[in-house]
Amino acid sequence: MENTRNVTLIFLILTFFSSSAISGTINISSVVDNIQGNISRDIRIVGGNTASGNQFPHAAALFLFLTTGESFCGGSIIHANYIITAAHCLDDLIRIDVQAGTLNIFQGTPQYRATVMQRDVRQHPQYDKETLRNDIGLIYAMQPIRFSSGLQPIALPARHLVSSSFIGQIPFVIGWGRFSDSRHVLSDALQYVRLPIVNDQSCTSVYNQLFPFFNSGTNICASGSNGRSTCNGDSGGSMSITLSGRNTLIGIVSYGSATCEGGYPVVMTRVSAYLDWISNNSVLRL
Repeated sequence: MENTRNVTLIFLILTFFSSSAISGTINISSVVDNIQGNISRDIRIVGGNTASGNQFPHAAALFLFLTTGESFCGGSIIHANYIITAAHCLDDLIRIDVQAGTLNIFQGTPQYRATVMQRDVRQHPQYDKETLRNDIGLIYAMQPIRFSSGLQPIALPARHLVSSSFIGQIPFVIGWGRFSDSRHVLSDALQYVRLPIVNDQSCTSVYNQLFPFFNSGTNICASGSNGRSTCNGDSGGSMSITLSGRNTLIGIVSYGSATCEGGYPVVMTRVSAYLDWISNNSVLRL
């Protein structure tokens, strides 16, 4: 990485209509020298594949209308009335236009469409927008989702998995995403990539001098090596594995490097750490 005394936190907001970048520079020369880190809370799939058929029927596309403009995130259907996503996707929210039941968000025909207002979303009460701690949120869809073969909820992890590290698992991570640093448009087609879960040191060694907020109890670290990773834009998407024959949501995309193709690890919100909160803020009893 280039030598510099400034860390730029880059929040790339990729919209349905256009793409723009907002940067804020923080001088940390008194803390660390000769390191540059770009931390992005807006993540997209790089080096992945195009999803097919009913491969990820829980996937939801969230077109976000904010007081600061428009943006886009992914989400996961967990109940006929609830979609789970990253809390930071819901910052400064006015409304969400939800699409689900389609692989193609621009040219496809979604089986489900709904508009959700800010009053019907919940961010975790200990969510911190500066540190991205407790980066988890719930969307209440008043208009119920009618399930079909291409539109299904994803399972949530069982309680006995609360302390599981999942290290060695190779989950699916999905999103409608940029393919590289140079392409600044959303993909029409849902993308997926498989990212191995690695030990916490893989994330803390990269991010903690600049953004020291990784928490092994509430985060999961995923490798971004071999040209496969995430990139700017599509936070909130799912990280899932098969448990007891069911596709199970174990992580929510939270943040990573703003450099799409650098092979840097990606930080996920650990869903199993928030089962009580999900139960207390929905009709699900976990």
